[in-house]
Amino acid sequence: KMRETYFYFSLLFLLISTKILFLLNGSLLPDEAYYWLWSKNIDISFYDHPPLSSWIQGIFSLANIGKYFEIRVVPTVCFLTIFFFNMHWVKQFSNYSNDILQPLKGSVIFCSVPLYGIFLTISFPDAIMVLCIYLSGYYFFKFLHSCSQNESKFIFWYLAIIFFSLSCLGKYNAILYGLGIFLFVISNNTLRRILLPVHLGMAFVIFLLFQLPIIVWNINHNFASVNFHFNTRLEFNFSFESFISNTLIFASGVILSVSPLIFFKVIQYRSKKFEKIYEFLYLRSCYWVLTTTLATCIFLNIFTNVLYYWAIIGFVMFIPLLPFIVEKKSHILYQAIFGFCFLSLLYVNSTIYPLALFFGPVDRETAILYGWDKVTNKVEENKRKHGVYNVIFMDYRLASLYSFHANDLEADAIMADRETQFDIWRFEKNIKPKQSLIIVDQAFPIHQKIGRVFNEIIFLEEFPVVKGKHTLNVYKIYLGKV
Repeated sequence: KMRETYFYFSLLFLLISTKILFLLNGSLLPDEAYYWLWSKNIDISFYDHPPLSSWIQGIFSLANIGKYFEIRVVPTVCFLTIFFFNMHWVKQFSNYSNDILQPLKGSVIFCSVPLYGIFLTISFPDAIMVLCIYLSGYYFFKFLHSCSQNESKFIFWYLAIIFFSLSCLGKYNAILYGLGIFLFVISNNTLRRILLPVHLGMAFVIFLLFQLPIIVWNINHNFASVNFHFNTRLEFNFSFESFISNTLIFASGVILSVSPLIFFKVIQYRSKKFEKIYEFLYLRSCYWVLTTTLATCIFLNIFTNVLYYWAIIGFVMFIPLLPFIVEKKSHILYQAIFGFCFLSLLYVNSTIYPLALFFGPVDRETAILYGWDKVTNKVEENKRKHGVYNVIFMDYRLASLYSFHANDLEADAIMADRETQFDIWRFEKNIKPKQSLIIVDQAFPIHQKIGRVFNEIIFLEEFPVVKGKHTLNVYKIYLGKV
């Protein structure tokens, strides 16, 4: 048993070392910089997502820990909370209260799932959403336990509701978790009798109270966020071919992001090891949430390209069950290697060398991660040379990365085909610059919107960002004058 313990500790050390390397040195992603800007302009909600993650990031920023650590501290805290809490939770299943191996196995598998390796490392709103869903699932588990003993401790039910409400304050798609739990409760005669109508009604009231910041923000901004998610992001011209294509891409992404081993083991899992009724009920609730999440995402593929990580909600409740789902030592070793390779390749691709260059041109999402020392120096040179203080980008990703790397919180973005949080800020601050530097690349060139802002647009210079002998991106700088 001691040798087995050392084996799992070694795998855990390998996985956590990779995670620490990414946390300390991994390139900042564009959306991380975008959300960092939100934490510097705190509001009751934002255009793209709810505010909870940025609120917490804003609180951490008061500690003056440095802007890079400030960005990554939220997913780190979320990861550590789940990591240690999960070791306690695993022991609460039948016959495992004194078994150190099960929590250790669970930790190895949890750290090896790419979906958690990524979204509990990078600073997206998903991290706080995952943590809140996890804690909600834990207290729902405790509530089921109390119900099985005819105690019905509603404190656990309301704690589950509070954390669910917080998860939706972190990211909108967390609502799928709540929908899955609701359908599970309605389908179970005992739970339906216990919770209807009073406790389910109170749950709905609590949920609405927690969403008040989002509701008030939308009322004050002509329902900008609602329109973005229900109109701008959806394509209502149905195409069966695009639906099939979107669904296949989504399904492939989901399977790879949790690993084929875990995905198919979760789908097929039917445990006879759980002796208690509350454990069986919890397992059923996990499948209700997973089915609800996947079915909704597949349905949404009719109208939009659903990103693979939207499905993260469906797998969160399975975290404490992982050591029971993946039991064989060889399977855990495979899973650890898969997770290590996945996160390592992501680190290399985003920080050291774009892997696509071995096969052809690099994708833009990777290309724009490189060369920011050169970009910021060029922009600063032109600022001084032309006496300009304002900088405008044609893409919110570039504007956000520039803001972070140049420490310029006043940079702006005007996109041709969509609104962003930058448009909200520009309107609220009533910004109307007399002249600005305009920075573009091949993917987002000068467009009509920017032409309506300035009377004259003068080309200044063009420069490439190069890695080895390969050109990753080409930037152009213009001077816009009113």
